[in-house]
Amino acid sequence: MLLSRSLSQSVREVLIAEDEPESWSVRARKQMLQIRQEYAFLDREAETTLIGDGNGFRLWTFYGGKANNLWAKVLAEKLGEKVTASNFSIGFKEHAAESEVAIRQSIAELREQKRPNREDAVRLAELCVRGRLSKFEPCLPDRLLSEYLAEELTE
Repeated sequence: MLLSRSLSQSVREVLIAEDEPESWSVRARKQMLQIRQEYAFLDREAETTLIGDGNGFRLWTFYGGKANNLWAKVLAEKLGEKVTASNFSIGFKEHAAESEVAIRQSIAELREQKRPNREDAVRLAELCVRGRLSKFEPCLPDRLLSEYLAEELTE
């Protein structure tokens, strides 16, 4: 299930917060303390956090599933195989994980170029599909299908 950027950002805010609302039960407080300890590596000051995860690297973005899908596809074009996406992070393995410096440089270059952008979304949307999203897809001309997929999967 692809979570929205706003929901994913809200999850990040709860993970890096230090407060415990009074409405939380004792059990909820204990559980949140444990979860926050698991995510203690998150950089509170930076928008994203890149860490080694034993098999490569993981960029914790909390951008949401759609945005991370697009970022992963664009980064895979720059770094090679294997870049994967989830709602909260982007994973780099195999060739894509050969250099932390290359990952950081690629991200910086893309941000400088204001990418990924709408053109990237339309061009790469079909790579994000894991099945048919609508029974009407076969009726759409290629251009409209790409735009539809871009809207549904990458924004």
